[in-house]
Amino acid sequence: MFIVVKYGDNKQQLFNPKCLAQALLANIRERCGCSEDDVLDLSDEDGNVKRISKRLDEDPEIVFRDRESLILVKEIKMTSSEGAEERLYMPLLDQLEDDDSFISEFPGIGEL
Repeated sequence: MFIVVKYGDNKQQLFNPKCLAQALLANIRERCGCSEDDVLDLSDEDGNVKRISKRLDEDPEIVFRDRESLILVKEIKMTSSEGAEERLYMPLLDQLEDDDSFISEFPGIGEL
């Protein structure tokens, strides 16, 4: 089983998800050139965030389909004017930054 992670300027890498989520995300971080401070996760091409960053000690293989194409996303925590914390997910695939159809489908905001 493998997954394809898309990121950057139309780049992609193959990963084997048969490991703990923590190990998978560390390998993605290293191979995709992400900062240690970034909270990473993966989204399918419909904008559904897999939320593996919340299950670091679990086997993420169960949330993926074999050969699934995924988009690398970065979690950004924000505080609303009412004081509630919110989670935003920013796709780290450059071609999606200006894709209004993807962004409108992307469930990027969620309550903590």
